[in-house]
Amino acid sequence: MTIGLTALLFLGTLPKPRLWAEPSSVIIRGQQVTIWCEGTLGALEYHLYREGKTEPWDRQSPLDPGNEGKFSISYMIEPQAGRCHCYYRSPAGWSKPNDTLELVVTGAYGKPRVSALPSPVVSSGGNVTLQCDSREGFDRFVLTEEGEHELSWTLDSQQGPNRVVQDLHPVGPVTPSRSWKFRCYGYYKNFAHVWSNLSDPLEVFVSRSLPKPRLWAEPSSVTTLGSTVTMWCEGPLEALEYQLDKEESPALSDRQFPLEPRNKAKFSFPFMTAHYAGRYHFHSKPRLSALPSPVVASGGNVTLQCGSWTEYDRFILIEGEEHKLSWTQDSQRKPNGQVQALFPVGPVTYSHRQMFKCYGYYGDTPQVWSHHSDPSSSRSQGPVLAPGENCTLQSL
Repeated sequence: MTIGLTALLFLGTLPKPRLWAEPSSVIIRGQQVTIWCEGTLGALEYHLYREGKTEPWDRQSPLDPGNEGKFSISYMIEPQAGRCHCYYRSPAGWSKPNDTLELVVTGAYGKPRVSALPSPVVSSGGNVTLQCDSREGFDRFVLTEEGEHELSWTLDSQQGPNRVVQDLHPVGPVTPSRSWKFRCYGYYKNFAHVWSNLSDPLEVFVSRSLPKPRLWAEPSSVTTLGSTVTMWCEGPLEALEYQLDKEESPALSDRQFPLEPRNKAKFSFPFMTAHYAGRYHFHSKPRLSALPSPVVASGGNVTLQCGSWTEYDRFILIEGEEHKLSWTQDSQRKPNGQVQALFPVGPVTYSHRQMFKCYGYYGDTPQVWSHHSDPSSSRSQGPVLAPGENCTLQSL
């Protein structure tokens, strides 16, 4: 005798079963998935239902010792995705329905991209904004964090530039005590259980208070088209990995393990083209300098310039290690394409040592800042800034 779903809702009196999927409820198209329904000892039969259907999707007799039913899908495809419930029947009657299991099939569309703004390198305790984007026109994105936490967030998309849909999600504070690796899927709201391929992974790195590396090019930072260039980064002996970034070109980032004696890494450009020319550094941070001169007479004033090739909307100037004073300025574009903000400071006295650093950020994510600039020390008749090291490649 077949009993429909409506009747079961009224007859269910026994404890609800537990329902789960192995290896996961998010399954790549074409892979096998097993759905388990766990009831009580003495159960006679297990029924699996799909949401909105009155007839069972499948019926199974219990496995020994009689408290589990096993439902197998040998080849997962889109029509099998969706919400499902299970019930069991025993001599005492029917169970209540279990909590909903969401079955998702992935691989139906091209993979989106996940990136970090303004940089995948974040100071310990800081925040980062993760961006999922795609040209597929998805209505929503699912951002996932890999590892033991296995967190996920669903984000509504918004129209970005060049007909790309995207969404932003702030994450933090990040700490060096665990890894931070993220991926994302895209889907359409009318087919909420059919997702795209999984994006490539994005790893967020947590920076610590380590000495900055030294960067140089061989045979020269000015080279002819088609020649070979090697860039070297030198850090401490305990360095585990080096990352090289080209400003405003995240796709050209490269990572290398150190060479013996472990204090240097080698990045090779076997055929130099205009595509590789530009400014390279190891983390995106503004540059702080003094105008008109790094030498200030006692009681005089100085203008601190915070500038960057990254197009930040605003800059923040901080005085002191404990951020006791700060000033915010909108950025202005310079003729060479950089953006900058000018901060008048003074009067500077001989007895008062003033330490400064600056950050950049975007107007739509004011809580997410760049790395801070190299610190500036302001004192009368003394240097205001020790400039950071950069390397410029040019193709002739």
